[in-house]
Amino acid sequence: MQRRRAKTKVPMGQSKVAKGQRSSIRPVGFASGIHPKLPIEVVERTDLLRRMGPRHFAPPQRPAFDLFLLVRSGRGRHVVDFVETPLKPARLVRVRSGQVQIWDTESDFEATLIVSSIRSRPRFAQRVSSNTYRDLDPDSLKTAQDLVKILTREQERFAGDDSSIELMSTIFE
Repeated sequence: MQRRRAKTKVPMGQSKVAKGQRSSIRPVGFASGIHPKLPIEVVERTDLLRRMGPRHFAPPQRPAFDLFLLVRSGRGRHVVDFVETPLKPARLVRVRSGQVQIWDTESDFEATLIVSSIRSRPRFAQRVSSNTYRDLDPDSLKTAQDLVKILTREQERFAGDDSSIELMSTIFE
């Protein structure tokens, strides 16, 4: 199991903003496409690209949520805080709220995204703490896949009441 931060620096247009200039980094909030009170959303990368359009993901973003990207197949890249992480199957990438990310909309890879407004770290990602990514061993990968299935099932029957929110939050923690 490898745990490390990728080292490839990615050139970016404007990384420092002079006083009075606008940042080229776009803030992005979390608004579920399923229910306005849903605290966690599981979505496939291809579905999200289709729903939002690739142009939405072109500029660098600073999300106000945590994002977990679990690569299922193919190869690509994801940039976190201007450091490129190569993507491959069984790699879990974490983007924390406030970090800068740049999406790869060109490469052909399949990934499941878990978008969370909850400030906690699920069991399958416990070792993705100070690192950007973790290569999951078979047991951790199965745990992550099982969690995705459970969250997806609860997402489908989410009612928006306090007990639904509590259940989703508890499952994720």
